[in-house]
Amino acid sequence: MHKDIIKWKKLYGNIFTLWMPDPYIIVNDYEALKEYFIKQGEIFAGRPNLNVMADFLGGQYGLIINDNSWYKNQRHFALHVLRDFGLGRPILQNTIIDQANKMVQLLEETKGAPVDLIPYFTSSIGNVIFQLVFGYVREHTDPELHMFKANLDGVVQSFNSPIAFLIELSFKFKMLDRIFGGAYMKGLEKNEEILEFLRKEVDQHRKR
Repeated sequence: MHKDIIKWKKLYGNIFTLWMPDPYIIVNDYEALKEYFIKQGEIFAGRPNLNVMADFLGGQYGLIINDNSWYKNQRHFALHVLRDFGLGRPILQNTIIDQANKMVQLLEETKGAPVDLIPYFTSSIGNVIFQLVFGYVREHTDPELHMFKANLDGVVQSFNSPIAFLIELSFKFKMLDRIFGGAYMKGLEKNEEILEFLRKEVDQHRKR
């Protein structure tokens, strides 16, 4: 979808409305983003009410979708805690440098042979997030690390599938999922794998 939005920017300008099926304002200009969404963030902090979130998260929960006082309290709490863990501070910089050096070392071991860079970036960037959220890093070949990224990609793809747009009109359209190759149900399965992984991590931290 991001490629289509870039095309539409050339046709319709930096700010235009996209109906999916409700109207969404698309802003493709840095200065406009800074003016409206940074300087006047509270005014433009609304979130869409998506049907798919009822299936994936049981409602409009989380820091991205939620749009009420609970969301604002959670956002404030999350930012406070993440800063304590190093977000936006030099302590996280060391992890980023370590993971960048590790990726360079792994690429040097290939001795110039053609390689797929995605697994290297997945482990490098993923481990920065793992260090911040879970307090440790994983090996480059760790299957759970790459599974987590693959499942996230699958969930995003299901969000962008035609059936997901139809479900925003009515939940009754879920019965058509098989026509679209079962993309929506596959996304729900991958989402459950992600949640199960996070539950396992939380349980392990509670036992420590």
